[in-house]
Amino acid sequence: MGIGKKGYLYLLEMMDVSGIDKQEKITLCEFGDLMVRIDMGEIRRQYTRKSVLSGEQLFKYLNIETTSIDLNGLHNSIKMDLRDEITDPNLLNYFDIVLDYGTSEHVISNQYQVFKNANDLCKMSGIMIHALRCSETGHASWYYNEKFFENLCRRAGYHVLDFRITEPAYKWKPSTRLAFITVRKSREEFMAKGDWVDPSGDMIGMKRWGEEIAPRS
Repeated sequence: MGIGKKGYLYLLEMMDVSGIDKQEKITLCEFGDLMVRIDMGEIRRQYTRKSVLSGEQLFKYLNIETTSIDLNGLHNSIKMDLRDEITDPNLLNYFDIVLDYGTSEHVISNQYQVFKNANDLCKMSGIMIHALRCSETGHASWYYNEKFFENLCRRAGYHVLDFRITEPAYKWKPSTRLAFITVRKSREEFMAKGDWVDPSGDMIGMKRWGEEIAPRS
């Protein structure tokens, strides 16, 4: 998982749109130990050439208090499986921003819990930002179409601040489409698990790699 120039600028834009950038203190939880995949110039020079710049280092430069959750436990991340329920009271309802840049699509099962964790970590009126593949690439375990995000927001009661699809997402693979969505949390509870599933066993509009997404309502 990583954050490139497009993702970096999108984050800054959504912080402005949501008004979070006006806060004296900003808290962010990143799903996955994100690596910065562009030359950030001044930012990278602060950390020398010893290693790839991590998301935590980038956000520190932006004066954002950052917590990373990743099964690898690297770069000061909390070693945790996103398929498991997060119950730590120091994390729940704490973050202004929950950032999912290509992580949930790699979690091979229990997608319900992954998105519920994002909801539960986010404080009321905070925002969740997802950047996920919406076309099959063979890169991730899941991909999602517009109908998935529509159902997610309606059933979880989110207020959508922004939704866009990049075409192409990557110059080296022009068929790849990436969905960026930013939602504001407007109620405490997430949807019930029974509201997540359709007859296939998962939310309408999301499919495993190798399966065709059926654009049903």
